[in-house]
Amino acid sequence: MADLVALIVGIAHYPDLPDTWHVQEDRTAKDAIAVTEALVARGADPKKIKLLLSMKAERPANVAGVVPENPDKEILEDFIRKQLGKKEPFIGSQFFFFCSGHGASAEKRAETLVITPDSFSAEINKRVFNCLGIEQFRTQLQGMQQFSDQLFCVNACRTPAEWAITGDDEVELIATLALQRAGTISQARFFAADELEPSPVEGTSPYGFSNGFAEAVITCIREGEWPPRAGDWDLRLRNKWPATRSDGVHGPDRFLFTRLYDARHQIDRQRQNKLIQAVLERARTWNERRGTDPGDLWRTTLIDLHACTADCLDLLMTHLENTIFTDKIVAGGVQRITQWPRREQDAGRREKELIGELTYCLAEDRDLTASGDIVEAVGALSPGMRVVYVEIDGPCKAEDEGLINAMIRFWQGIIAEAHKRGTRVPCLPLMLVGHVDPDQRADAPPLIDATRFYHPDVLAEGHERRLNLVAGNHLLTWLKGIVPDGDLRRPDLEMEIARALGSRVLDGIGPVRMGKIIEVVDERARLRRH
Repeated sequence: MADLVALIVGIAHYPDLPDTWHVQEDRTAKDAIAVTEALVARGADPKKIKLLLSMKAERPANVAGVVPENPDKEILEDFIRKQLGKKEPFIGSQFFFFCSGHGASAEKRAETLVITPDSFSAEINKRVFNCLGIEQFRTQLQGMQQFSDQLFCVNACRTPAEWAITGDDEVELIATLALQRAGTISQARFFAADELEPSPVEGTSPYGFSNGFAEAVITCIREGEWPPRAGDWDLRLRNKWPATRSDGVHGPDRFLFTRLYDARHQIDRQRQNKLIQAVLERARTWNERRGTDPGDLWRTTLIDLHACTADCLDLLMTHLENTIFTDKIVAGGVQRITQWPRREQDAGRREKELIGELTYCLAEDRDLTASGDIVEAVGALSPGMRVVYVEIDGPCKAEDEGLINAMIRFWQGIIAEAHKRGTRVPCLPLMLVGHVDPDQRADAPPLIDATRFYHPDVLAEGHERRLNLVAGNHLLTWLKGIVPDGDLRRPDLEMEIARALGSRVLDGIGPVRMGKIIEVVDERARLRRH
């Protein structure tokens, strides 16, 4: 495989750190030596292999035709920034990275940091760590189109836990290049364990390897497909070393998805806010529009959150309650109809159940409600808006048409009577209607668009639907707020979201349902947890 460029790193000795840092019998360095030998034996050009070794024993002068160097920060930085993919002999179409040594976690960085041997203890309570950030490095590679196939095999973790980098320590990161990602690159990353989880040196391998992961990588090189194919390696690594964790083309950037999961309520809602606020302003001008036909007035008190999934509607309502439906505006509070009447019930029972729920949620005076005068009960409301929302258990079906019409007639009657009585309140009660996700297969029967039953003039159809849509640029804004340091150069993360939404390029994604985004994040986060 004359077109393979490889960076092989084995770090077992840390001259200026305590003796407890040294890897017994130089096993992590022996991992790197064995990987190099296996690559050359399989056909890799030794001139295209950069081998960096730090070991207590004397470093070999030559390994299968490769002259090893020390993996210090300066040497790594020079290779990554100035030689890799730029100068002969380190030019090719496939890139392979193997690293075995101590990793660490840092309080402000969500990635594996590989500690180089020129780190040191500056004083008793302070250490200086020179580190290669795996995510930062592979992000550079994602923008190097000449390497269309890339494999990362990382046997570096935070072990033991007390070695984690703290706020008292200094971290000097090896500088990498900031490149625009390319969508044509296939990149896979294989870790000996979940990132930042223990993967200790076993010391039991008869070959002197650090653990079974290193041995599994060497087996892949010797026996797997050549040139290396990520899918083949994925199966072989898992078979030999079940603790292997795959990312990139074989799985999501799971660590980041757990962070997205915790912050998925923060999706940009600027457009939704503007649309809801526009409708609220119309509802708040009740007194100024008293001469308007009540047949039209009722429409301004109804907002349709079209095509929302149940989870999506909950998220949107949570957001609206925090930003728009505040106590200052919605003095009467926010109420939700507990359940859309079950379809197996007869029509009369369903209607009675729904109207009863609406009545209960709308009225403050339970005695008036019990007497049946819902209009008087609504008229007695405190001078502030009351929000009631109904989630249609959808998609909306034919048997729901009568129920929706009954709900609308009930609402029209309340608004018409309140108008007739001349109730002087700042604004009327407001009802929101949500529909469960109507996404369907091409061969599925057509769904009923419930919006045709009401308020065609309140919001244009496109605006109604946009209440549940997030555009690609909104996703980028959201990611920028979550990704460390606002760095959007996270190709696997972006490509995972884009791929799940039907596009490979996040920038080009048109508006998509927010529920789908939540579904993607939840699923990827679930994979991380399990």
